[in-house]
Amino acid sequence: VEPGKGGQEIISTTIEKIEQLYKHIHENNLDIIIQADGGINIDNVHLLKSAGTEIIVSGTGILNSEDYRTTINYMKK
Repeated sequence: VEPGKGGQEIISTTIEKIEQLYKHIHENNLDIIIQADGGINIDNVHLLKSAGTEIIVSGTGILNSEDYRTTINYMKK
């Protein structure tokens, strides 16, 4: 997302870039954790995690949900 404003949609190329980064990290045996922030919600969190993201930051994706606890638990899976 563009910095500064909550509630934006994830940039469409983000998942592909995370996959490439994850591959590079593991091919080069680097000790780096991938974190993603921006536009993350229950519809895309699993795509990010399967691409290699280990830390997820979601503001609006949680705050706009009807049940924070359920949403957070879903995102943790």
